[in-house]
Amino acid sequence: MNSLVGGVVAAVVAATGAPEPAPAKRAPLVSDRGVKAARAFAQGREGFVSFAVIGTKGKVRGYDRARTYPAASVTKAMLMVEVLRRAEGRSLSTAETDLLYPMITRSANQPARDLFSLVGSPGLYAVAEAAKMRDFSSANSLFESQISAEDQARFFVKLGGLVPRRHRSYARGLLKSVIPAHRWGIPPAARERRLTPFIKGGWRSDVVHQVALLEKSRKRRIALAVLSDTTNQGYGRATIEGVARRVLDPPGDRLRGDRARARRRAQ
Repeated sequence: MNSLVGGVVAAVVAATGAPEPAPAKRAPLVSDRGVKAARAFAQGREGFVSFAVIGTKGKVRGYDRARTYPAASVTKAMLMVEVLRRAEGRSLSTAETDLLYPMITRSANQPARDLFSLVGSPGLYAVAEAAKMRDFSSANSLFESQISAEDQARFFVKLGGLVPRRHRSYARGLLKSVIPAHRWGIPPAARERRLTPFIKGGWRSDVVHQVALLEKSRKRRIALAVLSDTTNQGYGRATIEGVARRVLDPPGDRLRGDRARARRRAQ
């Protein structure tokens, strides 16, 4: 459109009072169609699979959300929060950061055992109560604690409010700095949607789990938890990624995303 025609159009709009076009709506981070596809996928996998996704408005969607599983290392995120809550009025000590950093970024077990010996099950229950969890139980064990997908999604979406203000950037930095070898499952799907993932996983011979806070911005974020019981680690990780890709694909984008992934594999 040249400047003369553009000027005429603008004059007509001004004279008639025609409204300006409404701004395009932003695509939702999660769609009902995506959740439905993820449910169908989860139902077709071997063993038990549960997932829950929740946004800032508190609406929870998913599949078999209240089923409980042994937590493995997922409870290390809860343990981190309790340590930070106890340090609300002070800086963290070197001893604390020397344990927290490897516990979260590398999922190291001995630092977790050392911290759990200090806060115990009461510390985990305090976090569970603050996050309004419904299904959590500890039985004096960190790795055998029972968790549900809905509880973990609820915990991660509230993470900022659960951590004292002075330690929030530190907590986010740890969850954002998980080593590349542990960034399977949800992170690859999140990157395709340009979402920043803050994650914690848990795995052992009989379970594979992952929970994430996914942010487009501080005001646009969701939490996704995928829990599964399986004796095949590769299968479990593929299950988590399959759920995440379907949950995060908005309507109309899945075919385009599948084609893009096929092109990358062919290169």
